[in-house]
This record gives sequence, C-alpha cells and structure tokens, in this order.
Amino acid sequence: MINRDISIIFKMIGILVIPVVLYSQEGFNWYHTFGSSNSEIFSTGILTADGGAILFGVTDHYYQGTKDLLIIKCDADGEEEWRQAFPEELTEVGTDVLQMEDGGYLMVGGKEHHPRGEALLLRLNEEGERVWDRRFGDEAGASFSDVYPLQNGDFVLTGNFGGVRGSGWIMVVNDIGIPSISIRLEDYGIIDAVLTQDEEIILLGADLNVRKLDLEGEEIWSTYIGENRGSYRDYRQIALCSDGGIVIPYGSRRDFQNESIDVIKLDDDGEVVWEQSNRLGQIDTDNLLITEVEEGRLLLASISA
Repeated sequence: MINRDISIIFKMIGILVIPVVLYSQEGFNWYHTFGSSNSEIFSTGILTADGGAILFGVTDHYYQGTKDLLIIKCDADGEEEWRQAFPEELTEVGTDVLQMEDGGYLMVGGKEHHPRGEALLLRLNEEGERVWDRRFGDEAGASFSDVYPLQNGDFVLTGNFGGVRGSGWIMVVNDIGIPSISIRLEDYGIIDAVLTQDEEIILLGADLNVRKLDLEGEEIWSTYIGENRGSYRDYRQIALCSDGGIVIPYGSRRDFQNESIDVIKLDDDGEVVWEQSNRLGQIDTDNLLITEVEEGRLLLASISA
C-alpha cells in the first residue's frame, strides 16, 4: 500500500535549524529540530509505513550561493535515522512525495525560482539512495507540484511551465519514469490538484477557476468560482471529500476593515453546495490548510497573524 498520509505540516521555515512537529488525534506527539550552520528549509514530507516520517527540503549555502536537495528520515519518536544530501546536480526543491510498495520513495519537484529550471522526478530506495532521476520540460520554470498513484501502477504528475500564472502540465509516467501522456494547458496555471477515486483530475487555477479533466486531458466540467465573490485571495489548496466533492478555502476582503476566511463546497459535478464565511480575527490567510477528518467534518487550520 502506498502511503500518502499528510499528517505533518511543513509550511515552516527554519533558519539554522528546522522545527518539525507531529500531531495525531491524541494531540502533541513530539518536537524535533534538524539543521546545521547553514539554512535548511523543509518543503514536503509524509509519514512512512514504519510510523516514522521522511522530510524533503534544501540546504542553502548562502555564502557559496548554492543549494542542495536535503532528505531526512526519522523514526516514530522523531529521532533522525539517516539523511541524504544531493549537492550541485540536484538543487531542486521537493514538492510532493509518495512511499512505494518496496519501501522506497518517489519525489517530484523543480528548481526553486529558477527561470529555466527543469521539472524533477526522483526515485529513491528505502535508505534514500538515488535509484534514478528524470528531468522534463527544459523551458520557462518547468516544475512538478503533485504526484498520485494510478491503479495500473502508473503515476500522474501535475505541475506548470512558468509558475501558476503560466501554463499547466499533466503527465502520466510508468514505474521507471517513462511518460506515456504529456498534456500542456495553455494559459491555465495549476495551483493545486487532486485525483478522484474514478482517476479523474480536479484542478484549481488562477482566479478560483476549477476544472475537472480525465487522464487524456478532456474536460468534464469547469466552473469559475471567483465571479461575484468580492476581493478573494490566498487560495492555495483544494481538498477531496468522501462524497466525491471538493472544498476550497480562501481569504476574502470585503473592505479594508473586514477580512475573513471563506470556504466553498462543490459537488462532483462542480456545482456549489454551500459557502461559509468566517471572521476569525488576525489570521494569516496565506497559509490556509483544510482536510476532511471524517465524513462531513472538516478541519481548517492557519497561522495567527
């Protein structure tokens, strides 16, 4: 079974050390820091099948002007088991990762803020050693942001050319990273993506433009949520619900004095089911996170401003 349990939040930047906090339904489990005399930053990570976690980030050698891809594996108590650093040839930032059935890992990413970076697909064994890597799209800021497993053993990757204001990208690869499908969505940058149980892709684009596509890139439906919804901003995530619908959190500003977190629910046909507006005080709407903790119940988290 491939593990995609997102139970650790990595939207934290550590200068000198990296703070990592693990929470469960029982509450606070452990807290650890990882780092060195350089600047380390985590970008993604997952819980692993052995109860531990694997963390992907970069080491920024500021005075040398270089960055290394950094990978740390810790056990169920947060103690470091091993780390791998890939200098020079692997300076990409990891954005999503899966644990494979053989205990290894499949990571996607791209060069951070690089105008002509290539998108990266990296396969590691269970000790974090590189098995192979593939690079795609040698043009204007190509990068992958999400990876999902398919029932036939292939994987679907989503990303962008030129960032979220550029063109979206969907690719299907086999278990050794060879592509069978590559689709470019002109003038539709992908901010976030989820894969449904029917193996269809729901995409969140700029201006709260939501689309559902099949794996061949054929559109099933699209809806423009941003219309007539005031000054919306800070929308970064969609979450899949157990009923096949999705929820999207975003910040909105009715005027300079009134700021709120809004949540909108769409059904599996892209129709609006409900909307909620929540004025929660000084909340950083740039770091909204939402997930379904059980059927019909959502957890919305952010950072106090």
